[in-house]
Amino acid sequence: MEILDKISSFIAPKHNRGLSAEQKLAATLKFLAQGSYQQGVGNDFTVPMAQSTFSEMFDETLRILERELKQYITLEMTEEEKAEARRFFYSKSSIPGAVMAVDGTHIRMVAPHENPVLYFNRKGFYSLNALLICDHKNMIRYVNARYSGSNHDAFIFESSPASDSAYPNKPWLLKPLASSQPQSVEAEYNVNHAKGRVIIEKKLLVC
Repeated sequence: MEILDKISSFIAPKHNRGLSAEQKLAATLKFLAQGSYQQGVGNDFTVPMAQSTFSEMFDETLRILERELKQYITLEMTEEEKAEARRFFYSKSSIPGAVMAVDGTHIRMVAPHENPVLYFNRKGFYSLNALLICDHKNMIRYVNARYSGSNHDAFIFESSPASDSAYPNKPWLLKPLASSQPQSVEAEYNVNHAKGRVIIEKKLLVC
C-alpha cells in the first residue's frame, strides 16, 4: 500500500474501463515474484487480463516503479548506519570495518534469439548475472541485472558504478583467500569471512 500511494497517480486508468492502479501494481508484483504469466497473472481471477494487455501494462508500471523508487536503493549510509553495520559484521566475522556484503546470482531465462551463447553461464543454463549489495539489515543497497550470464562476477563488479561511486579505493573490498591450507591463518580468515558474507547469500536465496 505504501508503494501504491507513491505511484498510483502515475498509473491510474486513462478511462473508466481501464485497469485500476491497484490491479496494475498487483499484477506487476505477482509477475516479479513468480516470473511467469501463464502460471501467475494469467490464472489469477482477481487481476484477470490478457497477455498482450499485461505486457503493455507491465512495461509501463515497471518504468514508473524504477523512476519513483530508485531513490530508496542507495549505497549512501549515515555515520550512524555505518557504525551499526561495523558492529554487526564484526560480531559475525571478527573482521573490522565491514559495512555491506556483495555477491552475484544467476537469474534463469529462456535462451534469447540473438547471441544466446552470451547468456549461457558456467553452471550450464541461460541467465542474467545480477550483482547485489546488501547491508547488515538485509536491505538491498544496489542491484545491477544488465549483464548476461557468461560474464564473471568480478567483471560485472568492476564495470559497475558501485565499484567506485561510493568507495574510491579498492583496498576496502575483502574477498575469500584461494588455496588456503587447513588450520592456517588464511583458512580461519575464510571461515570468518563466510560468517559475515552469509547475509548476502540469504538475500540471494530470497530473491
